[in-house]
Amino acid sequence: MVVESKVGKILRPIEDIYSILSDFRRIVPLLPAEHVKDVTATEDSCCFTAEGTGTMEIKIINREPFALIKYTGGTNVPMQFFFWVQLKEASPGDTRLKLTLKAEVPKMMQFMVKSKIEKALNELVDKISAAQ
Repeated sequence: MVVESKVGKILRPIEDIYSILSDFRRIVPLLPAEHVKDVTATEDSCCFTAEGTGTMEIKIINREPFALIKYTGGTNVPMQFFFWVQLKEASPGDTRLKLTLKAEVPKMMQFMVKSKIEKALNELVDKISAAQ
C-alpha cells in the first residue's frame, strides 16, 4: 500500500528543512511527548516507546541532499514500511514538502487504514509547514 500526502508549503530555505529532517537528533523535539516516551536518537536512528505499540526503532536509509530523506523501521516494528520526505525549492526561501508511506498491509486492512494514514500524513505536513 502506498499513501501520499498533499504538498505543503514552508517559507524557509530548503537547506534548513533538510538539515532538520535528515537528523533524528533535530526531529526528537518535534515529537508529541504525550504519545512518545523513552526517546534515544542518533543522526541516523531513533528508538522510542510509542503509545499502544511498545518500543520501536526508525532508521534513515537514504539521503539525497536537499531533495529526499528515506526512513524505514528497524527492529520491533509491527509491519515493514518505508517513509520518505520529498523536498523541492519553489523559489529561494519557499520549500515544498511531500510525504509518502509504503507499507506492507494486508489487502483486507488497506480499506480500513488507508484514509487514516493519509489524514495523518496531511496533518504532519500541516504541522511541519506551520513550524516556521
